[in-house]
Order: sequence, then C-alpha cells, then structure tokens
Amino acid sequence: MADQPKGYVDAAYLDLHKVLLDRAKRASYELLHLAPGHHVLDVGCGPATDTISLGRLVGPGGEVVGVDYDVEMVDEANR
Repeated sequence: MADQPKGYVDAAYLDLHKVLLDRAKRASYELLHLAPGHHVLDVGCGPATDTISLGRLVGPGGEVVGVDYDVEMVDEANR
C-alpha cells in the first residue's frame, strides 16, 4: 500500500487565498443557487473553508459534506 500523500499546500496558504478571492467565491456561491434545505458534496474540501460557507447557505435543514484525499487537510477541517 502506498504512503498517504502529504498536502501540496497548507491550511495557512488556503486561508490567505480565501481572503484574496472572497468576492469571486461569493459570486460562485450565487451561481450554485443554493437554498435552505439543499444538500452539497464539497469534493477536495481542504480545511473546509468553502464547506463552512456553503453550510451557512443551506442552513440547519440542509447538509454539506466535505471530503479530501489529504489527511492533514481533513484533520484541519475537523478542528
């Protein structure tokens, strides 16, 4: 079995880009036409930056599930 891959970027790098790309991210969320109660799968969620934002859009009646191949990113997302 192959070793688990180490992330190619770290969470701090992704957090910086969250700030830099905030306007574009918000516009992309609008294009999804999400509404309360929707269900979303965030593939390649990294540290869950988008997963959390999408969760706010679908509200308590919806669900967002984030998955990532990088164990370090999943650990960061779970914090």
